[in-house]
Amino acid sequence: QTPRQYRQHATQKAAADPSGEETLLQDGVTYLLQFAVPPDPQRELPHETQYITVDENVQPRRLRHTWKTLLNAGYAKHLLTAAIQQQIIKIQQEIGFRYLRFHGMLDQELHIYQGMENGQVKCCFTYFDMVIDFLLEQGLRPFLEFSFIPRELAKAPTSIFETGSITAACADCTAFGALVEAILRHAICRYGWDEVSQWKFSTFQINYVFFDCMTMDEYLELYDCVYHAVKAVDTRLQFGGPGAMSSVVWDPRGMRVFLQYATAHDCLPDFLTVQSYPHESSSADANFMSYTLSQQSIPSVLSKDTNFVKTFLYDLNGICREFELPDMDIFIEEWNSTLWQRDLSSDTCYKSVWLTKNICENMDAVSAFGYWTISDLMDERANFDSMYHGGYGLFTYNGVPKSGYEALRLLGQLGNCCIASGDGWYFTQSEREWQLILYNYTHYDNIYRYRYRRLEHPEDAYSVFESGKVVRFQVTFPALRRGLYQIEQQDITRTSGSSFDLWLAAGAPPSPDRAFLQYLAEHASTHRTLTTEQVDTALRLETTLQPLEVRLFRIRKMNFT
Repeated sequence: QTPRQYRQHATQKAAADPSGEETLLQDGVTYLLQFAVPPDPQRELPHETQYITVDENVQPRRLRHTWKTLLNAGYAKHLLTAAIQQQIIKIQQEIGFRYLRFHGMLDQELHIYQGMENGQVKCCFTYFDMVIDFLLEQGLRPFLEFSFIPRELAKAPTSIFETGSITAACADCTAFGALVEAILRHAICRYGWDEVSQWKFSTFQINYVFFDCMTMDEYLELYDCVYHAVKAVDTRLQFGGPGAMSSVVWDPRGMRVFLQYATAHDCLPDFLTVQSYPHESSSADANFMSYTLSQQSIPSVLSKDTNFVKTFLYDLNGICREFELPDMDIFIEEWNSTLWQRDLSSDTCYKSVWLTKNICENMDAVSAFGYWTISDLMDERANFDSMYHGGYGLFTYNGVPKSGYEALRLLGQLGNCCIASGDGWYFTQSEREWQLILYNYTHYDNIYRYRYRRLEHPEDAYSVFESGKVVRFQVTFPALRRGLYQIEQQDITRTSGSSFDLWLAAGAPPSPDRAFLQYLAEHASTHRTLTTEQVDTALRLETTLQPLEVRLFRIRKMNFT
């Protein structure tokens, strides 16, 4: 066909079927994916050298490390399992978070709602108390999300998850509000006002409106009801909302509609809650949920913006200024590099460098960065056939740390003062020690980014990224001079700090025995080296990072004479 003939044909087809053009494009990309060739590992990559000199006269900036404010742990019922408890204990011992959030507190499994009797709500708090007791024992405060809808209070017994959590609209908001009040009064009675006053509270996310689970009016009625139920117990209790994904923040029918309503009805949240997943839009894609449920592919296009989080927060702050809320606390209650629970990049070194880049480049930009989620042991989508299947977790379902966990462990070693930072590096200081973390980020390639699909073979996991470049860092610290220094180096690479790559090298057994799991867990941590260097004028470091690598240097002065 000539170009003119093709355009005429396409125009006629689009007129006959408005969705035909999109279908044609999707079919074309699917066809092209069959011939996608992974990068040749033998091909030499381009090199780049970064020369960094840290200004010794710079004024250090105090850090709050708000990325450690919040962690997510799937569903309330999972907090009663030994596997999840062990993972939380480990992460608290090695990193230490402040709050823990989870879904499904009002699901059937916790048996809190027992119906109404003589106009009063009946509750059973046995399992609720077990959950809260465990969190407090680990030094965690609850971030309680009043969800989902108890079956008896729902307009329909429908769910978009395999967990069975009811995601339909609430049929009796008055009873739901009474349930919220009863939970809060019980918590204050059992744990005391001083403790409960430091908890955070929220409810159903506005996203379910855009997943066609309820209308906007139904959502706003539920939100209003829960807000006033919380404030009826005590106005000082901290309540947040609406839990909007980035596409819902940008959608004119989303965050702005919520803020208009909340302003008009005197129910503005004490802090805004949002979710950051780097996708273009879910609401604009009619097939979004059907593809997500099938777990074979997800149609929402991955963002090409390598600084997605920073861009998202810039736009969100603009909306806050628009509504005269410039000082509103913002909690990213959920964030991840993917919206999809079958994206193998979650298991690879990509997750470690994505976390390192986005935490360093947005350090303390908001009050919380709630990574979703701690573990792959989450039965929203239970049909996986391998321990490494692209789950959200920092740990595999059977408790092996992934590279993302190792990245957080390295970030947890940074000091409380930022001296300087730049593209691919972040330099901090603590008492008698300096820390330098380096990272070499590489984004998804364009074909995979458009419509990424479930990979059939785990050895293809790294084929979906741009080839990237090798970065050589030459760093000079003029302030670090005259003395003997110990330099500790920790690496996350495909041979260190990545249990997925260790598993891959062992033949990728889908369901390894306990002995091999123990081997993976013991060898999943980063490789460490210790050297000493006598410095007379200025300390200089030189090191090279391959794509998707992270490296931490800890520098200690050995003599102080």
